[in-house]
Amino acid sequence: MSDVIERKVVKEESHVITYSDSTILVKEVRLSYPHFDKPWALGGDKPKYSMTGLMPKTPAYAKSKALLDAVIQKVAADKQSPSLPASQRFVRDGDETDKRSSSAPPDTVLLAKGTNPDNGGAEVVYHENASGGAVFSAGSITWIPALFPDAHVSQITRNVLWRFLAETHQT
Repeated sequence: MSDVIERKVVKEESHVITYSDSTILVKEVRLSYPHFDKPWALGGDKPKYSMTGLMPKTPAYAKSKALLDAVIQKVAADKQSPSLPASQRFVRDGDETDKRSSSAPPDTVLLAKGTNPDNGGAEVVYHENASGGAVFSAGSITWIPALFPDAHVSQITRNVLWRFLAETHQT
C-alpha cells in the first residue's frame, strides 16, 4: 500500500494553478529580492529566508491574482490565522513600496514621485552621507526598461552617472 497522495488540479487560471494537496503554482512571475543563502530581516523583524515574486498588473493576470488571493484567504481562515497587515501579505500591491520609509535618513531628498493611483508610484531620491558617499535611487522596477525609449530617464541616468564618476576622480 502506497502513502503517495495523488495531486489533482482544483482550479486553474492562466498564471495560477491550485492543487488538491494545497500546492499553488504561480507561472510567469519575476523573482526578486531573493534571500536563499542566509536569513534576512527588514528593521526589527525576525530574520527569515524569503523572496518576492512580481506579477504584472495587467488584465491578463487579473483572474490569476484573484484566484491566488482567494486561496490564501481560505488557507488563513482554515488555520484561523489573524488578518495580516498589507505589508506582510503574500500577495500585495507593490505600488506602496519603493518609497522612503521611517528608517530613511532624514535628509534624503525627494527628487520625483510617481503618480500611480492611491498614493502609489515610486519615489526618486538622493542622499549624501557624512563620509562623502551618495545614494541615488530610482525606486522603480520600470526604470531600466525605460532607459532607451524615454529621453528623460536616459538624461537623468546620464547626469547621475557623470556626477558620481566625476566625484570619484576628484582628490
